Amino acid sequence: MPNKQAAKKALRKNVRQAVSNTKIRSNVKALYAKALSTAKEGKKPEAKEFMKKFQQTVDKAAKKNVVSRNWAANSKSTLTKAINATK
Repeated sequence: MPNKQAAKKALRKNVRQAVSNTKIRSNVKALYAKALSTAKEGKKPEAKEFMKKFQQTVDKAAKKNVVSRNWAANSKSTLTKAINATK
């Protein structure tokens, strides 16, 4: 446990941020999985809608450093390739 007041406040702040980051990260991963599964099922219009939502969410998360920018770029690329491969 921290002894100083500033350290106690920093701990409270870190706990709040960890909860928020976990929610954001799980939402991003859920959108990614949903878009990828609809693309593999061959539902191109629905997959494009999920892709749009995923791109917005992952860009915001990368901007806030919740997920790395490299992971965001790689996942967007992989998802785009999967959607374009569907007929």
